[in-house]
Amino acid sequence: YTWRVSLLHRPRERWQHQLDYVRSTTFPDRSLNTTIAYNLQFQASPDIILEAAAQEQNVEPIDNPNNSFGGKQFRVEGRFNYRVGERITARLGYAWQHSVGRGAAPARFDVNTIRFEWFIAHTATLSSSFLYQHEFRDSNRALDGYVENVFSITLTRTF
Repeated sequence: YTWRVSLLHRPRERWQHQLDYVRSTTFPDRSLNTTIAYNLQFQASPDIILEAAAQEQNVEPIDNPNNSFGGKQFRVEGRFNYRVGERITARLGYAWQHSVGRGAAPARFDVNTIRFEWFIAHTATLSSSFLYQHEFRDSNRALDGYVENVFSITLTRTF
């Protein structure tokens, strides 16, 4: 980070929200990245946590104003976390991202992502997770859109 300002507020025991303002540089194409983000978390019950987030990001070239890297990006996201058992948690989430690039014929695209995660704490130091993610990208450029399905199983051992 070049710098970051963050405000975290807990107005009630089960509510938490955070506002972030971040400036950073990208590499290898040096650009200035400015991000404004808001996150909200609500614990509806001991087993249910609801989360929502919104973010705006602007990327501007530093060295070369003709640099086509950069543009604006908007993202909104929601997640539902459910503790199924003492050591098992499930998470269902959806995110929508809209991006507009720079240049003579800027790329514009929307990405819709649905994600399901399953976490299991087998012992105090051993855990596993299963992830399924379906992503659909709709772009104004030919051959730039896609549909993707990801399955991932992770085993984690902490020391």
